[in-house]
Amino acid sequence: MHTLKKLIFVMIVMSCWQCKTKTPTTNTTTKNTETTAVVSQERPVARGTVRVIAKLIKVKPINTSDRNTACSKNPCEATITVEKIVGKGAFFAGEVNQGQQLDTYFIKTLGATKDVFPELKKHFPGLKKGDRFEADIIYSLKAANNLNYQVVSYQPLSK
Repeated sequence: MHTLKKLIFVMIVMSCWQCKTKTPTTNTTTKNTETTAVVSQERPVARGTVRVIAKLIKVKPINTSDRNTACSKNPCEATITVEKIVGKGAFFAGEVNQGQQLDTYFIKTLGATKDVFPELKKHFPGLKKGDRFEADIIYSLKAANNLNYQVVSYQPLSK
């Protein structure tokens, strides 16, 4: 019986160890603008998340029906093109491929967050059409407006 408990313990530890996700260091060069954006990825990709390099293709109109939310005064919905998949965390349920266009929902809006969410420890500067950025995206089947891909954080890249 004691040996069985040890075996179960070892199996649990091994299965947890296999769930860890590391993101490789990547260098991205954009040839059309002749500038280089170096993205150092020393932080792991969170579970249930995909990290991508993307370009903002279209900002959708502000949804004024989201009363009393930041999205009633700031754009939150956009179409992005995935330029590169940097890494995937364990249990990411969505389907994301390089070159794919995704309709996304920016949880903290596409606007600058300094005035909208002053309590945030890390603020986002805002994005506009044509901007390139690195983003962490989650996939939610229960998302409102069928926008299953939700951008939880991002950082703009130099053009």
